[in-house]
Amino acid sequence: MYRRNQAFLGHTWSTFEEASRKPGNHAVTNKWHATPRSEKETEPSFPEDRVLDLVLKGFKVGERYNYRDMLITLLLNGAGYRESEPFHLYLWDVTEDPHQKNSALVLIHHPAWGNAPKDPSWRDATGQLRNGRRVEYLAERFGMAPRDWGLSTSAAGWKGGMHEKQFGGYYKQAYWFVPEFGELFWRIWNLYVQEVQRIAPALRNHPFAFVNTMRDPKGDVYKMGKFEDSHAAAVRRIGLIPAKHLGTSIHGHRHAYGQRLRKAGVPKETIRRFMHHAAVESQDVYTQPDRAECMAHIAQGVQRLNDKSARLRDDLVGLAPHDVSNPFSLV
Repeated sequence: MYRRNQAFLGHTWSTFEEASRKPGNHAVTNKWHATPRSEKETEPSFPEDRVLDLVLKGFKVGERYNYRDMLITLLLNGAGYRESEPFHLYLWDVTEDPHQKNSALVLIHHPAWGNAPKDPSWRDATGQLRNGRRVEYLAERFGMAPRDWGLSTSAAGWKGGMHEKQFGGYYKQAYWFVPEFGELFWRIWNLYVQEVQRIAPALRNHPFAFVNTMRDPKGDVYKMGKFEDSHAAAVRRIGLIPAKHLGTSIHGHRHAYGQRLRKAGVPKETIRRFMHHAAVESQDVYTQPDRAECMAHIAQGVQRLNDKSARLRDDLVGLAPHDVSNPFSLV
């Protein structure tokens, strides 16, 4: 009460409690509980001009490239996958695109419902090659469950969304944008596979593509937590600070992919498919213009207005004011 009495215009103050006690003043209470509406702001995205620096320089330590983490980053930034999805990739899931030479066709299958690979070591009691879902393949061939079923440090989530079935099973295809990302991925993938092949098969008792290549236990499944640490270190190597609010966290890559599609004028329904969303509205958080872009539109609008105003001024200067018969004629 003392603070209100001493404040400038304090006599106009009215606490919520005082207002709500007034007879018939239910509107005040309703307005108090109505949360103000606000714009949907886009989440910060990884800086476009630093993506290649991160992939080609950030994951290089001394003279050695970390091909595995370069590949995961390309899947996130160049194809828009969620952070956990690359950790479900099998070695069989990457092939050369039959429609785009020297580019990668990547199909990340549903952890359980995806088609099992054509593994010559997976056979039934009669010796025939087995066909089935990945949940069956993991259980029968390796005694494992899908990684999204577990709670250990090896677990990796699977949010769902829309899948495709053109090539059989349920999977999410990589739609490289820009296409050169697919070509870069294919070059690095072949180097990575050579690295994996140097690890004894007995140490790779699982089908997952991304494995420990530098540290023990070699050949074991690569964990998301390790990638998060590696990504943060790579960001620092190129002089950036890893932080969500700066767009330099892992999820900033998916936002960068969505923003790139929007700025290129890709239709919303196509963006939905590329990002594997179930609904068009799901992309809104990834494709809202940010403040800098809004300010750029204002600057462009002012310039267009100035251009039109300049032409108007030129026309005004061109008037012949002393022509009595037609005072508004142009020279």
